[in-house]
Amino acid sequence: MNATIQGACVVDNDLYFSMLDINGLCKMNLDSFDVSYVCRIPGEGLFAKHLYSDIKYLNDRLYLIPMGATEIAVYDPKADICEKIPFTKEGENRNEYHNKGAFVSATLIDNMICMMPYKYPSIVGIDEKLSITYYDEWICHIRKEMSDFFPFTRKDIAIHDHGVYGISSYYNAVIHLDLKSGRSSLVKKGPAGKKKGYFTISFIDDSFVLMKTSEKCIYRYDTCWNLLSKQDYGQIVNASGKLEYMCSVQHGRAVYFIPFDSDTILKYNTDTERIEPLYIDEKNSSLLYFGGWIYEDRLFCYKESIIDIFQLDGKHIGTYAINMDKSLYEAIYRELESESDGLIIENEIADLNSYIGYIS
Repeated sequence: MNATIQGACVVDNDLYFSMLDINGLCKMNLDSFDVSYVCRIPGEGLFAKHLYSDIKYLNDRLYLIPMGATEIAVYDPKADICEKIPFTKEGENRNEYHNKGAFVSATLIDNMICMMPYKYPSIVGIDEKLSITYYDEWICHIRKEMSDFFPFTRKDIAIHDHGVYGISSYYNAVIHLDLKSGRSSLVKKGPAGKKKGYFTISFIDDSFVLMKTSEKCIYRYDTCWNLLSKQDYGQIVNASGKLEYMCSVQHGRAVYFIPFDSDTILKYNTDTERIEPLYIDEKNSSLLYFGGWIYEDRLFCYKESIIDIFQLDGKHIGTYAINMDKSLYEAIYRELESESDGLIIENEIADLNSYIGYIS
């Protein structure tokens, strides 16, 4: 039985991850690849899907970023306690964003976790005291242009000088939040349109590196957003897919672009301004990764229940399935039994058909 990764976070030599198709937080050792069950998030359906898009670690606690979940979940591994924190403003209908994709990712900056919105109309910050702050000035610029004003930000987030930078590929804009002033705005605004904008962003060597898949180009800007260089990667990547990329990760002076619909992992070296294929799928099939990270000079890319591992020179080390045996699932179900005094009724929390199908 395989477990599918949704949100993930590396802490020491462990990967904590939320599952895509079941309510559960798990942990995988990145050296042995052993998987262990951590806890079920209270207040969410057992078979609820796409609950958490990301996980961040701050002051010995894990923060689970809601995608379809109704609240932020904060888990303390030492105390084995999970708290739930509402993210909606007072008077808002909490169900308005439930299962619609509230936040797509988050980043840690100045002892605060900033959550980038997919459909929720604000950047939301949560600090170590679990206080919530809303940053939504930039939303007014989107509302002026489009009736469907959902932010649709991408997975990537860059950090520079107490500033958080996200991207909206739909609105062709870079969103800037200055945590010193609390002000937020749009920079590098272009014509709006589906998939016309940037797909990835990173800050490295005092410059912003962004990928625009509609033009098959990688742009590099200085901190005042003056263009430093523009590199075409269209001739490097095989045209078997749409040449879409999910996100980027950086290591040293290089940026690695993780594909969502392309057969090539790209590497961009800021010293040489050179783009090169790190790895090309020999079958010319699309690599549909959901994200990745670098651990001990190795690039990990994950898709559903599979992790591909590469050396930073492009050599494919291996493919690993994230196996979750029945005992882990049964531990989740035992929690339900204890909460319901030994009686489990088939409902939206514990669907009997789903349970039978999952363990069979």
